[in-house]
Amino acid sequence: MLHASFPEFITALREENCQHASYQGDLLGNLHHPILLSVYSTRMYLKQLNRQAEYDLIRIAEPLLAGIARIVGIRDSKPFLDLAWRLLLRNHAHDDICGCSVDEVHGENEARFAEISSIARTLVTEALERLVMKGLTAPANNPYPAGRSSDVFLFNPHPFSVKAQISCAFLVPNPGGEFSPPTAQSKIMAISAQGKELPVFVDASEGMVTRSAYLETTWGRRYNVTVPVEMPPLGYQIVRFSETGEQPAPVADKHEPRLETDHISVTAADKCLSLVDKTGGRSFAEALRFEYESDAGDTYSFSPIAGEQPQLATMSDALWNPQRGGSLSLTWRLESKQSSECESGGRDIPLELHVDVWPGRQNGLEFRVRYENRRTGGRLRALLPLGFTSESLVVDSHFRLAGRVLPADVEPQRPYPGEKPYDTFHQHEFAFAESGETRTWLANRGNPEISLVKRDNQTWFALTLHRSVAMLSVTGGAIRQCGAGPAVPVPGAQCLRNFEHNFAWGTGELSKPDVVRLATMFANPVYAQELPYLPQAPRNGSISRNQSFCEISDPWVRITACRPRQQGGMIVRLYNMCGESREVELRTGFLTMAWCLATLDDEWNSKTEKQLHNGSINFTIEPYAIRTVIVK
Repeated sequence: MLHASFPEFITALREENCQHASYQGDLLGNLHHPILLSVYSTRMYLKQLNRQAEYDLIRIAEPLLAGIARIVGIRDSKPFLDLAWRLLLRNHAHDDICGCSVDEVHGENEARFAEISSIARTLVTEALERLVMKGLTAPANNPYPAGRSSDVFLFNPHPFSVKAQISCAFLVPNPGGEFSPPTAQSKIMAISAQGKELPVFVDASEGMVTRSAYLETTWGRRYNVTVPVEMPPLGYQIVRFSETGEQPAPVADKHEPRLETDHISVTAADKCLSLVDKTGGRSFAEALRFEYESDAGDTYSFSPIAGEQPQLATMSDALWNPQRGGSLSLTWRLESKQSSECESGGRDIPLELHVDVWPGRQNGLEFRVRYENRRTGGRLRALLPLGFTSESLVVDSHFRLAGRVLPADVEPQRPYPGEKPYDTFHQHEFAFAESGETRTWLANRGNPEISLVKRDNQTWFALTLHRSVAMLSVTGGAIRQCGAGPAVPVPGAQCLRNFEHNFAWGTGELSKPDVVRLATMFANPVYAQELPYLPQAPRNGSISRNQSFCEISDPWVRITACRPRQQGGMIVRLYNMCGESREVELRTGFLTMAWCLATLDDEWNSKTEKQLHNGSINFTIEPYAIRTVIVK
């Protein structure tokens, strides 16, 4: 056995000059070999923690450090990023991220995920401290004193400009410190980096709270606000929030549970959430359902119980909520009994789901679902309509869009190791179905299992929220007859804990690139963090309050990584998700001297080195190709 780099392996393979077997596709056929696809939903909390850690590390920390290092210079972050990556990869071992190990292993997984996010956010905070200490330019058109103001740093992780409603929090220091009465809530003014006043909606406010960070403790009033912003491509904007001293405007008194935009009309009535697509002329009598089904399986495979039908939760309450400028606060309840095969005695344990609904981008909705799971032996899914019939999906996979087709219900050719085909699929950030030019999409933040189901003569997305099982492995299941591991109890796999799920749905005459952009903008939202309060920092510096690090205008080309290079510069990895070559123009927000298409191990490639011309980097990327660019 030889240890070698990936380029050396490819060279050796070519020199071998043998006729190797060729395979195409995802190799998901489980009739002959068990694929155990239900691990996509086992211990769903691990998948959510993994998604958050990847977002913190890949989408925020790495590109932000690469960009800020070019502006102010920061200490070498590579040792810390390497540590975070080692921890992440330790959690990606076969049974770890799958959730099909013993409880002790997954307790360590949770601790590692917390450490990864802590490292990423600490690096970000240190970089922001450096930015503040170098001195930011003063905000334009702000008549209010700095002592009654706070700056919030916003970062867009996408290589294109983004318009979004941003929810963030900040603290306005109390002039008298901790020993004086709290100040009254005030009207808030927001000033963009360009000096434009932005409309602000105060979601919540609390007097006399503390901010203990950055080696200082500050007492003041905490505000949670929503503000519309326009973000530069893969870059930041700093917004100044100030107390005006005026009385806050009263919240509009609106009791009807209804949302209205230029694109959609949403109503909660008759125990249903209905939607009208104004631009497409379509209506959905039910835009959301929750379905619960007993699960007699294990950590590897879902196993329905013969003769038992899925149970629907019922909407019990619907209120209009002023939060985030207007949302619906809904409650669904599930009262039915569990199967005796999954819970001794078949106890009737209610499940109450608290759902917040906001208007999304274009013809879409955003959802937040919160609940405490006290049920065992079952699977909970959210159902959202397609608006047409479909037997197939398109999902985002590794460096590509992948097709998924509902399998035929056939029996395995042998009892071991065969399994019956699954009707659930893996997705990373989103999935969509299409009929002609109409596409309906569903994006998520840490819910990788999805399916298509037929209910009431309609086709629905079925997004798994969680799955509860008692055993690591069982035999005689409806999907898999044989055991897949040791038959040991795993109480943690019942997932008796609090859950929060965030997903978005949309529909309309949209191109594939448009769907990808809409979905990825939800899956990777704009990052918001209050800047540290450093009294010794210059108040009128030269550092811009608005900066783009990198821009790619082609909607078919996606960036998967942007990170600092230890030798200087930054590394940008991207791929072409369509079947034709694309002429890429990559623009950086910095003075760039040279660039190259990197080697397979991300090293400078002198054979492809080029000097920068006209402020942009131009090259051709082949169909479905992956390219890595190093910028000096």
